[in-house]
Amino acid sequence: MKETAVENLWPREIAARARSATEEAFVREMDGWLLLVRVDDPAGETAQVLQRGVLGERTPLTPSIGFRTTMRIGSEPPVRRPAPFGPKQLELRLVAGPFVSIPIHKRAGSGKDFIERVSVGRATNNDIVIRDDSVSKVHAWFARGDEGNMYIADAGSRNKTLVNGVAIPLQSPEETTSGDAIRFGAVEAFLCSATVYWQAVHG
Repeated sequence: MKETAVENLWPREIAARARSATEEAFVREMDGWLLLVRVDDPAGETAQVLQRGVLGERTPLTPSIGFRTTMRIGSEPPVRRPAPFGPKQLELRLVAGPFVSIPIHKRAGSGKDFIERVSVGRATNNDIVIRDDSVSKVHAWFARGDEGNMYIADAGSRNKTLVNGVAIPLQSPEETTSGDAIRFGAVEAFLCSATVYWQAVHG
């Protein structure tokens, strides 16, 4: 992978771990999947809160976001499910700007340890905390299938959860795969298998 693409991967510790670990060890450590969330600025609040969560640090509540979710969604048109997504396709996406890499698993101390779902939302007791006012307090959740495949569902968000530009039904899990574009309100992200991530870093 070109160094310019690697420089857009945050936090640095995830890419460093991919470089130092075997593919098998990295995939196991990441539970097979990563969510890559697009951020405007790696030093901004959204990126910093995401990175602290990845590194297992406590996420303090910041006053910069209001109590209510604002109506704000992107204008992404519906797209077809992407072609096979490999290291080269990941590198091409990373050229667009910085992304925070988040393993999709339960976060210790999230306050939701009793359920198998990996919650996504603005509230700091979610497993994946996205501090953006277009993201609902509890916006969506991920769940793993019996074969290790990944599902996503909307949790009743105000601005919807979109997969490849199409809003998914409320509380109705939809299978998603590596390369799928996911939008939580106005926040862009995409799913990436840990295998593709590791191969890209080593490419």
